[in-house]
Amino acid sequence: MTRRPGRPDRTRAIIRTGAETETPLGGRETVWSEAGVLWFAVDSRGLRERPADGGLGAPRLVEAVRGVSRSHPAVRRGVRLSTADGDWRVTAVEPDRPGPGRSVLHLERL
Repeated sequence: MTRRPGRPDRTRAIIRTGAETETPLGGRETVWSEAGVLWFAVDSRGLRERPADGGLGAPRLVEAVRGVSRSHPAVRRGVRLSTADGDWRVTAVEPDRPGPGRSVLHLERL
């Protein structure tokens, strides 16, 4: 993270996009590859309740973050951002109202 006067801390993330492939036994596997680098500022943090996988079992709590960054063509719902403190799933991307070329990212910890 870098700190500049008058600017929030920013986090460096490697953008990873997934490509689904078929395994030799007929299953599906997602292969993640690097698609670029993104710096984002964390706007808010919290916990979110996520339904259990497949709808079975109890819901679980996941860490959720809202961040602001410059727009990047590879960042969309479903991609992963790898940071020094862990991996995050992008759950939503919205254009930021205050300035063109900026995005609001909604992330969940993997």
